[in-house]
Amino acid sequence: MSGIRKVKQYVSIDLVFPTNWTFPTEIVEKTNVVQNENYKGSGTFLSFVAEPDEKLEQTIETIFELIGYNLERQEKEILLKNKIQELKQIFESSKLNDLQNLKFELPYDDYDLLNSLEDEQEEV
Repeated sequence: MSGIRKVKQYVSIDLVFPTNWTFPTEIVEKTNVVQNENYKGSGTFLSFVAEPDEKLEQTIETIFELIGYNLERQEKEILLKNKIQELKQIFESSKLNDLQNLKFELPYDDYDLLNSLEDEQEEV
């Protein structure tokens, strides 16, 4: 956290996020977010601005949702890398005939997750 300030009748929660974090529109559009383009440090500096009422509570909930989203994404990326390593070991130690019968059974939602992770990797 960088800080909390009162600007006129508003409260601004200033946060610096890691450069590899994403900010999905469906999350950040829930509150008033301003990126500090003049920030020279490492990361992405965002100010979450709200009136000190129930909108501030919604803003804080949005911040937690954004943090949770990115932490889960990081854990999924680590898990995916580990599973890729496991799969490489299986391919290196197995015969072609055995590998041709290899099947993966995933719930359909996992295919969407895999595709989104692949898309993110291509963007980098």
